[in-house]
Amino acid sequence: MTRSRKVVITGIAIFAAVFLVLFFWPERTKVSPPTLSVLSVENAGVLDDNDVEMWLLTLCISNQDQIPNYPGYGLYVEDGNRPIEAQVQNRWVPVHGERFGCFIAPNGRHQILFVVPAGTTSCRAIAKYTGSRLRKGRLILLAERLPRSVWARLPNKFWRWAGYYPIYGPDSRWREIELEVPIPPAGSNSVFVPAL
Repeated sequence: MTRSRKVVITGIAIFAAVFLVLFFWPERTKVSPPTLSVLSVENAGVLDDNDVEMWLLTLCISNQDQIPNYPGYGLYVEDGNRPIEAQVQNRWVPVHGERFGCFIAPNGRHQILFVVPAGTTSCRAIAKYTGSRLRKGRLILLAERLPRSVWARLPNKFWRWAGYYPIYGPDSRWREIELEVPIPPAGSNSVFVPAL
């Protein structure tokens, strides 16, 4: 075997090894749980059965991952197996409002509104969450890691076949978490952020 053949075979072997490592590299497995905070508590302008004005509660569910503009670190959140509950006079009552079903980008947040009885001291919810998983486009990610001089010369047929951009979706490993947050009195204009 000639020396040039050995160099070519070695180069192909190294390229194949790098390709396999990048292509089959395991995705992120640790997912930061969402956090829940109170943005505002206001009088709702709605009366309950006892003619007491109810409160409009704005909750914020957040993704604490600090990776900016990287969809692979997004967080999918859905409702758990119980409705959101408000604690009023030491008992928990179910409340109705918006649902948790959302995608939260890294360092992003999602607001949800609820009407709760006056005098609510805390809210709790069961939520399911999972991270993002690459559904289609692993070749695109691999091509983007190549030097610009290489991927700029790839033909349009390649980009059409590979899909132009990666597509993410929810991972199949859902986790359940109970989120509870104390509620400040209505009209107290302070934003409450719970300690982790």
